[in-house]
Formats: sequence, structure tokens, C-alpha cells
Amino acid sequence: MISSVVLEEMDQSKFKLRFLDPTLQVDHEGLMVVYVDDSGTMINNFPAGHGIEAMESVAQKWEKLLFSTGGALAPGKCFFYLVEWDWDPQGRAAI
Repeated sequence: MISSVVLEEMDQSKFKLRFLDPTLQVDHEGLMVVYVDDSGTMINNFPAGHGIEAMESVAQKWEKLLFSTGGALAPGKCFFYLVEWDWDPQGRAAI
């Protein structure tokens, strides 16, 4: 029960992961992937140049919610990837 409440609270985050297919037919938005005691947050809708701050905000919210329910982050399992696309004048993207 507690996990449902915590995940619902996390879902209120202004930063999320959004997938939109090229045909604009499939639009999916989410924030977390959770399995038993492992979780991962994923975001891609942050203002340009503010990826670190957005990830920090989401991670701190998750840590505070875990702490408030008697849980804690496992530092050895905490990491992040910041992937940024660079678009050339022809509209081709590269990481």
C-alpha cells in the first residue's frame, strides 16, 4: 500500500519521460520503472541546459519519499546517464 502512495506522489513530478512516435499515433508518458526493490527514473522533458537540475530534483524527491516511509537509497545502485542530441543543419541527430 505504501508503495502505491509513494509512486502516485512521484507521478506528480513535472519532469517525465515522453515517447511520441513519428506518426503521432502513439504518445506515452511515464516516470519510473519499478520492480520489487529496484527502480529507475527516466526524464526527457526538461528545459534545454537544465538536465542535471531536473534529474537532481526527481532523485531528491524519490529519496525524501523513501526516507519518509522508512526506506533509503542504495548508493551503490545510484547512477545517471545524461544523453543529449545534437542536430545538424540537415536535421540529422547525433548523440
